Amino acid sequence: MSLTLLALLIEAAFGYPPALLARIGHPVIWIGAAIDALDRAHARWPAELEACVGLRVPLERFEEAFAFGGVKATLQLGEP
Repeated sequence: MSLTLLALLIEAAFGYPPALLARIGHPVIWIGAAIDALDRAHARWPAELEACVGLRVPLERFEEAFAFGGVKATLQLGEP
């Protein structure tokens, strides 16, 4: 059994430990904070961040994004 699966099972059964939540937060909170920081950076420097994207593909061609060896590839959900 993988460590990730074990952690998910423990959290599903007992919840996230309050002491751990108070000390380091939850991984979902970390991801949300990272997304928020990227959104603020994109609002402040849109052209500079767009210049970092080397490939933009629609979701149905996600294999190309994962195989891309360049700077950054993004999946495009809907029209730009």
